[in-house]
Amino acid sequence: MIDACKSWIIRNEIFHNNDGIIGITSVPLIENNHIIKNKNIGVMLLKDSRPQLVNNLIQQNENIGLYIRDKSHGIIIKNTVIYIFLFVRFRKIKRSI
Repeated sequence: MIDACKSWIIRNEIFHNNDGIIGITSVPLIENNHIIKNKNIGVMLLKDSRPQLVNNLIQQNENIGLYIRDKSHGIIIKNTVIYIFLFVRFRKIKRSI
């Protein structure tokens, strides 16, 4: 679990956990990891997390592969998500001119 900090999760095998990676109000660099066969969620980003999620394999997690909510946003590029459910919640932002 990453809670309210910057962190680097690079070149790991993350597997057979309840959840793979959980970020809460965090600014992680998550790069070149294999996040596989976790019992619930592969990567969960909550409460205004701002990740850089780059070149990861997210595969065969039992519930959800990538779960992003609570105003979390960031750079998510070159990831492979296989055989799982992808959940991204979009929120409409009203802009005043």
